[in-house]
Amino acid sequence: MSTRTRARYGSNRSGSRKTPANNLTGKILVALLVLMLAIGSWGLFRLFNADTPPAEITLLSQEYPDDDTLRVWVDITRDDPTVPVYCIVQAFNYDKAEVGRVEIPMAPGEKRTERISVDVPVRSGEKAVAGGVYGCSGTIPAHLKLDS
Repeated sequence: MSTRTRARYGSNRSGSRKTPANNLTGKILVALLVLMLAIGSWGLFRLFNADTPPAEITLLSQEYPDDDTLRVWVDITRDDPTVPVYCIVQAFNYDKAEVGRVEIPMAPGEKRTERISVDVPVRSGEKAVAGGVYGCSGTIPAHLKLDS
């Protein structure tokens, strides 16, 4: 090694590189990697163990008995019929804006799947052109009464 190179880079005849005793940068990188793996694992756990709704609602058919009402037929299928659920049915206008909504409480029963018809009142001055289903939940709001 030339004198010029030795002056610039230093001399290390033992063959090992000079490193500080406590390499702070390396420890920080390892800690960040462990933290990122922990957060990623937690996120994947939450993603794959997300709560599934206790019931599923399917829109079957609809009709318009008058200008202020949309009648829809739905199937509500519960995983466990002994658990009360409620589902939401909607009415939409031509612009796809919601113009009516009904919450359907379902008391515990024996049937896994129930077919029911629901009359959805439409806001005055609006015309419903389509029905839709929003979904179901097992957490019954306080304002809903379950029919036994």
